[in-house]
Amino acid sequence: MSIRVGLLCVVLASCFFGSMGLAAAEEGEPRYVDLPDAISLALVRSPQIDAAQLASQKAALKVDQAGWGWTPKFELSSVIAPQPKADASDTDLELYDNLTSWGVYTKNELSMVIPIFTSFKLSTAEELAEIGLDVEQLREEEARLQVTYDVMRAFYGIQLANALKVVSNESNDLVAQVDREYQKLADKNDGSVKKTDKYRIEMASSDVAIGAAEVDKMTALAIDGLRVHTGLEGAFTVPKMRFKPDELVLKSWEEVRDLAREKRLDLRQLAKALEASRTYADLKWLNWWPDFYVAAQVSLSYSSAAPDIPEALQKMSYYIYDPYNSFGAGALLGMKWKLDPVNQTLTVEEAQTDADRVAAQQKLAKAAAELEVEQHYLNAITAQKQVELTKKSRRSAKRLMMQELVDYQVGGQGVKDAISGVKGYTEQRVAYLMSLFNFRVALARLQLSCGAESIDELLGSGTLEDFGEAVEEDDSE
Repeated sequence: MSIRVGLLCVVLASCFFGSMGLAAAEEGEPRYVDLPDAISLALVRSPQIDAAQLASQKAALKVDQAGWGWTPKFELSSVIAPQPKADASDTDLELYDNLTSWGVYTKNELSMVIPIFTSFKLSTAEELAEIGLDVEQLREEEARLQVTYDVMRAFYGIQLANALKVVSNESNDLVAQVDREYQKLADKNDGSVKKTDKYRIEMASSDVAIGAAEVDKMTALAIDGLRVHTGLEGAFTVPKMRFKPDELVLKSWEEVRDLAREKRLDLRQLAKALEASRTYADLKWLNWWPDFYVAAQVSLSYSSAAPDIPEALQKMSYYIYDPYNSFGAGALLGMKWKLDPVNQTLTVEEAQTDADRVAAQQKLAKAAAELEVEQHYLNAITAQKQVELTKKSRRSAKRLMMQELVDYQVGGQGVKDAISGVKGYTEQRVAYLMSLFNFRVALARLQLSCGAESIDELLGSGTLEDFGEAVEEDDSE
């Protein structure tokens, strides 16, 4: 595996995990951002969290809307139309024979309905709205956890990208050292020098340059991704990557599993979904029962075209009145009972079936969630082991490279072996840096999967090192 391929694979992997680099320094001192700072900024500025909060606000408005369902409902209707003028003695034929004179007719009605007993439909609807609010609040909390994970992943990616730049620069220096030794041996006409040696050196140098260019390109593209959540502007710096393995021990699988059962947000959302589906079924069953209400109406009619009814005629009976010029008001106690036995029975059964289906989905989701958490738990365990293994390999690769370079300087080995030693050492350094990155990301992913508030909840002993201060350590030992 060449130096270029090794660096390129790691860069692509780190970018997949949200790795970011530092932008070119702008005017002024770059802002120093540690991991807690980045998370705090994201929790305040992230558009993803803003969207979740707005969804919660909308759900809260629905709760208010359901809570005020008992308030009066008003309806106003008004009409206005032209009307031909007529005398009280005009017949229909005489009225339509003379359409030269017109007046105006208007009628206005104001109705009010107040529900007084709805067979618990209003209270059940309010309960359903409150469950919806609980779900949106859980989704908002889930968004915070997701954003925190994305920021942690990106933060570790920045550190990895910066460390890879150091590896690339030092690899370039090592290849240049081999080239200088080659020139010395060539000037002495040493018998170990071959014509193909120069080609090998040029190929290695090109691999390093191409890998470095890829790192720079991916860094420049990735930095805007971090700004999406944090809203950072201008140049900024982060602490250096810590090159020593984190001394910590994860809790047992049983403890982590129980933590996930208690805190995993999607399981809590499913529990709310089951509660909502059962409440909805209850609401459909309540449609079997009547609603009682108080209604009132005020009406006013006026016509400038209709003739007046003689007062004597109006006194003859209470029910004789002028429909075109009148005022009325009234109130009543009413009942509305809609009975559709076939459809209502099937609707209730359908709602109950949906509730049973959600219950079955909940059982499946619990099993799937447990399997997912176990996968991320094992990934973290494996990643921690890989840190120790790659650390040993890196140390051996350095010793091998140093010996190959010494042998080449004294003419005991060729360029092929020296370049091979440099490549092997570079690849092992990259593998070690990647294993450190993978372990921290695996812990962050396990935290997200469990719904834990911090990684410390997953640890039996030890803690992740504080990145508040740059750690001056060298991974090349």
